[in-house]
Amino acid sequence: GELTGAQVRAQCGQRPELLIGWRVRVPDIGEGVIVGIRKRWGRATQHLICRGASAAALGGAAADIASAVPSAAPSRADGLATVVLRRKDSQRRRRRGLEFEVLDREF
Repeated sequence: GELTGAQVRAQCGQRPELLIGWRVRVPDIGEGVIVGIRKRWGRATQHLICRGASAAALGGAAADIASAVPSAAPSRADGLATVVLRRKDSQRRRRRGLEFEVLDREF
C-alpha cells in the first residue's frame, strides 16, 4: 500500500531511497522535493533536493533529472541542493546533517 509521511520518516533511517518523490521542509533550505540520493562509502548519504517552482513542475520526470545530475554538487542557482539529512538517531546525537520534516508525496 501507499506509505504515509510518518511511516516514510520512521523507515528512511535504513532505506534512504524511500524519501525520493516526497516533499520535505528543511529549515536551512526551505521546501523541496527529493529527486535522488547519493550513497557514499563510509560517509553519510546525500539527498538531492529540487527547490522552488521547478519542483512543482517536475512530476515523474524528476527521476530522469536526478540520474542526469553530474557527481559534482549543483549550484544553488539552479534550484538543486545536495544535503545530508538527519535520518537516524545516531546523527541526531552527534548533530550531523540537517533536520527535516516530511510533508507529502509528489510522485
